[in-house]
Amino acid sequence: MYLSGIALVGRILQASKYGFPLKMELAEAKVAKTRAAHEKAVGKLKKLYDIRKEQQQEQLLKAMMSGKRSFEEILKFISDDTAFQCGSIFAF
Repeated sequence: MYLSGIALVGRILQASKYGFPLKMELAEAKVAKTRAAHEKAVGKLKKLYDIRKEQQQEQLLKAMMSGKRSFEEILKFISDDTAFQCGSIFAF
């Protein structure tokens, strides 16, 4: 059950008078409200991650198109871990 701001304040004032069941109801309302805010924030963060990934892919594609290396050389470099182990990212 979701309570509006004014209703929630009224219920808080009644909490001391009516005890434990009302306190539980208030806690449930708070959980519902924070759950909705959490889900909205997670959705927004996912969209931002998707935008970042798309921008990275575009940047990588532009670099590949303007670079001197062939597709095969780039693919070999990306899939070969030994290029990173030798200390130079340009050694392929």
